[in-house]
Amino acid sequence: FHYDAESVDTVEALVASTVARFGRLDILLNNAAITTPQIQREDTTAVDITFETWDRVMAVNLRGYLAGCKYAIPEMLKVGGGAIINTASGSGLVGDLSRIGYGTSKAGVIALTRFIATQYGRQGVRCNAVAPGLILTEASKAGVPELIEMI
Repeated sequence: FHYDAESVDTVEALVASTVARFGRLDILLNNAAITTPQIQREDTTAVDITFETWDRVMAVNLRGYLAGCKYAIPEMLKVGGGAIINTASGSGLVGDLSRIGYGTSKAGVIALTRFIATQYGRQGVRCNAVAPGLILTEASKAGVPELIEMI
């Protein structure tokens, strides 16, 4: 199944196909971020980021998570509850000299997690976030050399 966190229709179809295949949905792991080398170069400061880059980062990193929750929660409620795990980031907890879009989107993920937990916890849907630090993947190594050098 091809999944695109930027496409709400794809997220909805993924939830529907999961329920069709397994009969229910118990766990949702939202674990997406757009961190291409181009985005890493363009996602800089409030003055320098373009709105196109901002919108793209928010679409994947935050809107995609909301879409997952929006379509998964009703399925979880049908079976008495479930668990949602949202991958946030240490960048969502503290400011940074760059990556304003990424950090803001991950701060939004933390807020989204709190809202979902508050709104659906009493109905059996748990929602938690994890906030890992930078992991040197191939994508992050191909990003901004200055960032890698700082590490």
